[in-house]
Amino acid sequence: MASILRLSLFRDIAGFGAVMARIGGRRTWIALAFLVLGSLTEGVSILLLIPLLHLIGKSDQDFAIRLPDNALLHWLAPGGTLGLATVLCLLVGLVALQAGFNRFKSVYMARLLYDFVNRLRMDLFEAIGRARWGIFARSRSSDLDHALTGDIDRVQAAAFSLLMLAQTAVLLAGYLVVSLFISPVMTSFAIVIGVLMFVALRPFRSRATAYGRVLTANRQDQYRTVSEFLGGIKVAKSLNVEASYFAQLRATLEKMRADNLNYVRNSTIGTALFQVASVIGLSLFIYIALTRFHLSLAEIVVLLLVFMRIAPRFMDMQTQAQQLLINLPAYASMQGLQTRFDAEREPASQGTQGARLSLDVGLNIRDVSLAYGGLADAVEGKAVVSGITFGLPAGKVTALIGPSGSGKSTIADMLLGLLEPTQGKILADGVEIGPGNRRLWRDQVAYVPQDVFLRHDTIAANLRL
Repeated sequence: MASILRLSLFRDIAGFGAVMARIGGRRTWIALAFLVLGSLTEGVSILLLIPLLHLIGKSDQDFAIRLPDNALLHWLAPGGTLGLATVLCLLVGLVALQAGFNRFKSVYMARLLYDFVNRLRMDLFEAIGRARWGIFARSRSSDLDHALTGDIDRVQAAAFSLLMLAQTAVLLAGYLVVSLFISPVMTSFAIVIGVLMFVALRPFRSRATAYGRVLTANRQDQYRTVSEFLGGIKVAKSLNVEASYFAQLRATLEKMRADNLNYVRNSTIGTALFQVASVIGLSLFIYIALTRFHLSLAEIVVLLLVFMRIAPRFMDMQTQAQQLLINLPAYASMQGLQTRFDAEREPASQGTQGARLSLDVGLNIRDVSLAYGGLADAVEGKAVVSGITFGLPAGKVTALIGPSGSGKSTIADMLLGLLEPTQGKILADGVEIGPGNRRLWRDQVAYVPQDVFLRHDTIAANLRL
């Protein structure tokens, strides 16, 4: 079961990365190239420290650094030596170039990240907007609001964590390459220690995945409570039931607090274990380097510098992996919601654009039934309206009268072309209003709802609706 779960998580992360690569296109591969180039420049700047450190304690020399017997190096530096000032200038220049490059890389990756998130947000927003009206009757508006605001923010955090995870992995590889030039054996020792620590922390990553699912459910509950209260605050105050909403939100927040504290307790155990293991590994590293391999002071100092950079990178990978796993369920929730709404996409208008349906005689409603569950529910008597037949003559006022819940608003929605009858037909001057012309029909219909809807805009903008 555990192996199946790990495989599922790997597929989820790989699928998420594939979507990022598809939306980003060529820019995704450019960003990865920037990550590789950044790790190389940082590695070279560390390697330049070795010849500088070799000069320590040698006051009887001319501070010239001898280069290896290489034609290219001798062409760059005639005489086979580099002056101390030259090396220092190279180091300063390289670090300055690296700082400028890192700034450019950060801006580039931030633009890539925001474009990815905005594309996901717009895809979901358009899927919701283009769906049939019937699916809205079966969905909570608070869940849609949460998906387009709270969930998308967590998806952005997941995308950022994935980019940082890739960057950390590339930097780690760069440091290991630098370390290999100094001591392959000690590099292998550092790799073994890092991998063992990363594997040992796997249970904490599993807990992060579980916490991510719980966090999604808790935030949906929070949004629902707040949305329902604000949407029906007039009724709530008129019935003096505000206290029940306060209690409901308080209980949800307390649950979120308890879940978060439980996760923090578990994750901090992993951090503490990593810190202890890092100190043990560092001590073993120094002992073996001095007693077994007799490395020079310069080599040991640089290896320690590399090791002190490698160890936090393993911890960064653990942290970014946990953040990715915490926020990845939000992406799954968004994708599930978008799949549902895409399946209910309203057909586009057919025929000549702008073609109109006439209404000289009137509307004819013939044996119309509607059931939200489909035809089977209508047959079994669970329809919202069933077997409705009447006519609406043109040029006259027609009123539908009946008790609350009898289906008046449902019939009005069908006449408007928002809902599609499960059975029967609605005809305008004998022409059926169906999937091919339903949107064209709505272009001709004026609708005044019983609930006032005003945009946060000017009076003119509201009148133009």
